[in-house]
Amino acid sequence: MKIKNNLCLIIFIFALILAKDSFSYISTNLESVLPDSHKKELLKEFNQFKNNKKLFLSIKGFDEKDLINIQEIEKELLRIKGLSLAKNTQALKLKKHLEDYSFYKNTINKDALSPININKKLSTIKEQMLLDPFYFFTQERDPLNLYAVKIQKNVNLKNKHLILENYGYFSIFNLSSSLNTLEEYERVYDQIHSIIKKDTLIFSPIFYFVENSRIIKEDVNKILLFASVLLLSLYLFILKSPKLLFNTFLALSSSILLALFFTTELFGEISIFVLVFAVSISSVSIDYMFHHYMHDYYHQKKKFNKSVFFGFLTSIGAFLILSFVDFSLLKQICIFSALSLFFAYLHFAFLFPYITFKKRTKGLSFKQNAQKHYLRPSVITFFSLLIISVSLFNLEFDLNIKNLDVDNTSLDKKRDFFAKKLNTKEQSPILFEASSLNELTNIAYTLKQSYPQAYIPLSIILSPQEFIEKKIFLKDNNLLSLKEQVKKEALFLGFKEDFFSKAYILKTEAPTFEQNDIKKMQLEVRYYKNTYYSYAYLPSPIKKDLASNIVYHELSHKHLFIKDLKRVYRELSFLGVGSLVFILLMLVFTAKKRYFIAINYILFPLAMCLLFSSFFLFNILHLLMLFIILAIGIDFGIYMSSKQVSSSTKKAIVYSLISTFCGFGVLVFSNITALYSLGTVASVGIVSILLLLLNSKKVFNDTEGL
Repeated sequence: MKIKNNLCLIIFIFALILAKDSFSYISTNLESVLPDSHKKELLKEFNQFKNNKKLFLSIKGFDEKDLINIQEIEKELLRIKGLSLAKNTQALKLKKHLEDYSFYKNTINKDALSPININKKLSTIKEQMLLDPFYFFTQERDPLNLYAVKIQKNVNLKNKHLILENYGYFSIFNLSSSLNTLEEYERVYDQIHSIIKKDTLIFSPIFYFVENSRIIKEDVNKILLFASVLLLSLYLFILKSPKLLFNTFLALSSSILLALFFTTELFGEISIFVLVFAVSISSVSIDYMFHHYMHDYYHQKKKFNKSVFFGFLTSIGAFLILSFVDFSLLKQICIFSALSLFFAYLHFAFLFPYITFKKRTKGLSFKQNAQKHYLRPSVITFFSLLIISVSLFNLEFDLNIKNLDVDNTSLDKKRDFFAKKLNTKEQSPILFEASSLNELTNIAYTLKQSYPQAYIPLSIILSPQEFIEKKIFLKDNNLLSLKEQVKKEALFLGFKEDFFSKAYILKTEAPTFEQNDIKKMQLEVRYYKNTYYSYAYLPSPIKKDLASNIVYHELSHKHLFIKDLKRVYRELSFLGVGSLVFILLMLVFTAKKRYFIAINYILFPLAMCLLFSSFFLFNILHLLMLFIILAIGIDFGIYMSSKQVSSSTKKAIVYSLISTFCGFGVLVFSNITALYSLGTVASVGIVSILLLLLNSKKVFNDTEGL
């Protein structure tokens, strides 16, 4: 007897042990809500570049105390493992390359080419040496001064320290490339902010990972706590049976844990939004308990409840159809929901009758009556179809996936501040690719030709294409034999034979690059799936004619995933229509002649949600929740299409509806667009179902009160 009464507890403990490690696979990263595609992987690769692992620090003011303050902060920050001050130094391998190809890489001043009087220029050098015994010849690589003088950007310094103009002292730190996980980012973030004072500005791209993750966790915990307390209070108020409430809590918890375990086993990592959805979907699965309990299936021995089974089968079928969408977040939500409903149904349909619970609640009381309505069901069907037809023409989709993420305005302001001061605010990052390193360097050179002021790290080296173009230029200007000409004139003027040995060295072969060369040069190149990648920051807007000969990807979330998101919208719409067809076929099988009553629980919520969408852009989670509402509404349609709707059926429907509204309605209080989107559509859909119930005459008559 004791084992029988504790079956739910035993299953819960088993589920808890099984799923204890599953929580470590829950992610708060925006990447978990990105469409699955090659571009998602490219974004991960881009985040590994050194330029995304910078730390910017600034203190307002130029007084001596401000200088001392920033120097003290620098010392403290340098004690943090993984941080180092950025230095403008070149790797030895890169330095050697630039020296070897200096005559090709450096810009030649065309005004100095015609005519070139080698004898005169070398004579001038000789005269200076004779007049000044301490004369030090510095232009040993370019004695003829052919290279154009490069105008360097002014490096703002004061007291030998970097400054931001019109603001204060400034420092740049590098974060180690070994810092890759959220745990490592959080460690560095916390150590940094334990040092930084309130009047100090500091920013790093990795801060988004940490702050957004914590904002999401805080918001999710708030929603989970609010929803859990609200639902438990509601169930206690409705059921008035501590034993049933306790076992219901265990059943729902076990269903969530088992669904979580199998979902993480299937996907490896799941979004934290799935966990929030877990509580919401449990408010739907409790519907199976209400209908069994209100019809006294847990005390009296009754036959199998077909209405509940068909409602469950239709809902889970709709979720499984939607799960074929090629978008991890949506797939995870659908798979999790189907599993959670499945395990909850097993508890409420088979285990609870075995445990037995006496029906103690009175609650709402209704007279059993034939279905009568204020508005004929066919009228509502026509009205719904009309709204759906009109609304579909006005439906617009939000194609910016970033809008689903946290709106971290505080961090955005700091990012924009440094971007404006460093003149990078109007620049857009791109990732360009090639099948070989030589081709990749050629692309970097081409981009530099189109955008001379752009930041393109790889363009610092001489590409094979640039070598060919420069060699043609040198040949046309009779410069290929310049070294011999200088040597001949130097000997004639009395210079030592090797005095100009470093001048105008010309490599005869174009440079070629291997992975090991690039690594030793410490250049930013990634190798992923047989393709080489590097990046550039180009002035906005990017010239579209680059696409004709360069494979590149704009790295803003809006541009990077717009095509993928359009594809996902098409897929989800197609699968949604497929699930709708499945639901309608199930209604034909279950409702039969009372089809119009049942179908309105699909069409009317759909119409209201689409009408609601006319006031804003519809995002991917709005669309998903729209189809989920249809999967939920089918249960009520099947129950209300019975010839005689009993008082117990009406109670169960009302209680289920209140539960579902509480479970999904709390999501509208979320500050995260993804969760808020789910909550708004769910609320509109559930209120629409309530309006249909109110259309049924005498549904709320003869109540004894709650």
